[in-house]
Amino acid sequence: MVNTSSFIIPFASSLDEACQATIKRLALQNLSRFLRQADLAHLDKGDEFDFIPPHERVLQASMQVVVTPCHWSVGIDNIRMDNPVDLELTDGESRALLAAVLPYFESDGILLTYDQPLRWLAQGEALSSMVMQGIRFASLDRVIGRNVDVWQPKSDASKAVRRLQNEIQMLLYTHPMNDAREAHGLPTVNSFWLSHAVNNDMRFDFSLRDSALRGDWKTWSQAWEALDKKLSQATQITLCGERHSIRLAAPSPRTLAQKAKRLFQPKPSVQSILESL
Repeated sequence: MVNTSSFIIPFASSLDEACQATIKRLALQNLSRFLRQADLAHLDKGDEFDFIPPHERVLQASMQVVVTPCHWSVGIDNIRMDNPVDLELTDGESRALLAAVLPYFESDGILLTYDQPLRWLAQGEALSSMVMQGIRFASLDRVIGRNVDVWQPKSDASKAVRRLQNEIQMLLYTHPMNDAREAHGLPTVNSFWLSHAVNNDMRFDFSLRDSALRGDWKTWSQAWEALDKKLSQATQITLCGERHSIRLAAPSPRTLAQKAKRLFQPKPSVQSILESL
C-alpha cells in the first residue's frame, strides 16, 4: 500500500523569473507548518543543465534492490527457479538465514536489512555502481519456473553477484535450518535472487507539471495551493525544482535539551526553500 503521508512533488519551483515572483505570493499553510518542525533528511544538488531533472533522480534513487531467498531445482540440463512462496519460509527462519549470509554480503559492501520473510532490502556502493553501469536484475516474475541462467546478468560488472551466489549456495548447503526443513519434507533454501523494486512508500504528485511546463504561473500557483491541502498529515515531503531536490521528514524523538536548542534555531520559510531549488 502506498504511504499517502509521504509526498514527492516535481516542479515545486522554477528558475523562471515569473515563477520566482509567484513564489513570494504563495500561501501554503500546511507546507509552512511542516517546515517549522521538519528535519532535513536529504539534499540532492544539481544544476538546470543536467540531463536528468531532480524528480527523475529521486525516482532512480527510489529503486530498491531486493534479495529473495529461494530454491533452485537442479535438472539434467538446467537449473530452475522454484516459486519462493512454496518455501513457506517463516519469519524466524528468514531472520536466521539473514544473520548467516549477512557477513558475506557485507564483505562485498552490500548492506542487507530485513523486511519480510521473502524480502530483504539491499543497498551499498557496489550495487549503486552496477545500476549506474546499466545492469538490470530480472524480476522474479520472469524467472520463476524457468532456467535461471537465461536471466542472470552476464556483464563483467556483475561477476561479484554470481560469485556471491556461489558462496551463499555453499553456506546454505550445510546450514542446520535446511537439515531441519528436509526432515519435515520442506524444500531447502539454497540460493538467493536479486531483483529491482520501486519503493512503495513513495508517492509522486505531478499536479504542478503541466502548468509549469506551459509557464502558466497563475494556474501553477492555484495548483500548489490545492496540493497544499493534501499535506496536512504529511510525514515526509520531497520538493523538486529545476536544479535540486530536498527531502524533509517529520522530526525524530528528541531529548528536552535538543528540543530547547531547536526552539532557537532559525526556521526556513516556504519561499526561501522553493526559491533555492
